Amino acid sequence: MHSGNCNGSWSRYDHSDYPKDRKESATTSTGNDIFTFNIKVMTKFKMYIDQLIGKGDTKQMYELTEILDDHFEELEAVNPSMYWDVIHEFHMIVYGPHFDEECAKYAVSVMQNEDGTMGQHWTIEETTSVGQQNGISFDRFNVWDWYYTLNMIYSDYVAVIGNTPSTYISLAKAWINDKDAEEGKAYRYYMAIPKKGKIKP
Repeated sequence: MHSGNCNGSWSRYDHSDYPKDRKESATTSTGNDIFTFNIKVMTKFKMYIDQLIGKGDTKQMYELTEILDDHFEELEAVNPSMYWDVIHEFHMIVYGPHFDEECAKYAVSVMQNEDGTMGQHWTIEETTSVGQQNGISFDRFNVWDWYYTLNMIYSDYVAVIGNTPSTYISLAKAWINDKDAEEGKAYRYYMAIPKKGKIKP
């Protein structure tokens, strides 16, 4: 399955015209291509998953994933909004409201920094090391949340702060440890901010 789960371009699609009867189909079209998202098929798929979980058959789980991947590629082509919505939901199940490696690296790679550069200023090794040196235990957030946050603070405020690493660290710590924020502030922030252009990985 496509693992580019952090393109940031999806939006929650409108459920207002979603089939009230889950046995109905929701059809979308792009040009001459028509894709029918059949709710009955997904219900059947869930049944297969439940069966495989019960059997504990890893090989068959992988085979089913390969089949699903083919159909997801078609869904991405004809309805990218729905595709990325589903990928986001998968991400939340697996990681919760936190970055994983691929998502964080992509999010940082497209940052347009105020010093005229683009992408990361600090590597994951550097951000993790400096975090540990400054008392960060990575219990409320993970190393990829911190990697994103520290690079984001640099990207947005380098023109104001300049070359003072300790200030970036202090600001990043204060920002990500916001007591008023829900768990996963960094990931939720990234998902909420408007994105410029097509930034699909």
